[in-house]
Amino acid sequence: MPHPYILGLTGGIASGKSTVSHWLSQHNIEIIDADLISREIVLPDTLTWKKIHENFKSKFNLSVLNPDKSLNRSLIKKIIFEHPEERLWLESLTHPIIREKINHQIKKSKNPIICLVIPLLKSREDYPMIQTLITIDIEPPVQLDRLIKRDPISPEQAKKIMASQPSREARLAMADIIIPNHDGLEQLENYFKIHVMPNLKNI
Repeated sequence: MPHPYILGLTGGIASGKSTVSHWLSQHNIEIIDADLISREIVLPDTLTWKKIHENFKSKFNLSVLNPDKSLNRSLIKKIIFEHPEERLWLESLTHPIIREKINHQIKKSKNPIICLVIPLLKSREDYPMIQTLITIDIEPPVQLDRLIKRDPISPEQAKKIMASQPSREARLAMADIIIPNHDGLEQLENYFKIHVMPNLKNI
């Protein structure tokens, strides 16, 4: 069986990744979303869940669990933004597992084209199987405004989240295809149809 063609899709928070991945899925492209996998690997009673719970319990003497035993993601986000070393610890724990799960799904797939949605892509070396990388670009002031409107957080919190992610410059430098999303859904959809779909038809 021939190997599938691997697309990558990345972009900062609130840039429009979910919208573009949905459009791609409507064109017989299988979507493998790192964000969804990151949630699956920390379901209650999994090994990763246990390590995260024990880490924060031992270091901060508090529980990061909700009453239903799921991880309290809001509390964890608060901790890792106040303690950057904990964000690095969490990434070093979860990212290799996520990559392993993605590789497993690629091997199982029978689809000729797969798109890996990697929100926190720092380097293409982490995912060498990506043959064409699509980056959604959004100007920081627009991104900040959309993030504040989307999530119930303060401008200060939103700025911290944006600062913790790969920079706009780094994302653009990695990209093969750049989709601008500064002016809303109509611009995004038109650019996708005119500039992205013709490239995908040639795969």
